Amino acid sequence: MINEYLKKENTFLDDWAAQVSGFIRDGIVNHEFYWKSGIKILFLLKEVNRRGQK
Repeated sequence: MINEYLKKENTFLDDWAAQVSGFIRDGIVNHEFYWKSGIKILFLLKEVNRRGQK
């Protein structure tokens, strides 16, 4: 089951990376713990160290 989620995650991230310039690939650190947890929170952070970024 977890392996199916990993494949879906990798497919999603591959598609996103192909469409978004400068995309930085990231993901879940511990997949077993993540899928067993009841609450999931997502943080999206803006890169503050990039030159010329507004």
